[in-house]
Amino acid sequence: MLFRSNLTQVLAKFPYQQPADIATTLTAMESWNSSEWTSFWDALNQEKSFTAASYAFTAYVHHAANQETLRKKLAAHITKALPSTQLPAAKRLQLQQLGLLGEDRSIKAISPFLLDPVYCSDASMCIATIGGTNAKKYLQQAMKKAGPTEQQSIQAALGYLAYRSPR
Repeated sequence: MLFRSNLTQVLAKFPYQQPADIATTLTAMESWNSSEWTSFWDALNQEKSFTAASYAFTAYVHHAANQETLRKKLAAHITKALPSTQLPAAKRLQLQQLGLLGEDRSIKAISPFLLDPVYCSDASMCIATIGGTNAKKYLQQAMKKAGPTEQQSIQAALGYLAYRSPR
């Protein structure tokens, strides 16, 4: 129950206006264990707490993005949470933020969503944003199995990959 009150304190800091206002909160989030992340994903997955949790989540992604150890750790937490996330807005946000983190190891966990009509667009752009040969491979594989609507999203992601790849 102690963590629940700490989580309430964390979520109360968002939305934030000045990064200094939340610096200690972001630093505290760096040391969260799996149980604390699970509680956080539960908050993100609830409509009543989604908005505050999404502010905290995006702030932490931006905090972690330029720190390799934190980035890898956060990407692993997100990919672990993805399958159990039920709220569509939460799953979309997780996919979008994974793209920003750019961790190649996340692509395999994201790839099942390429065939899901609800999440294909977000998953496609997430993988394309991560980029690289692994991204291209998974997008091309999904293109062969995808329905017409999903193929449009995957094709757009492949186009984006081709555009941003060095010539």
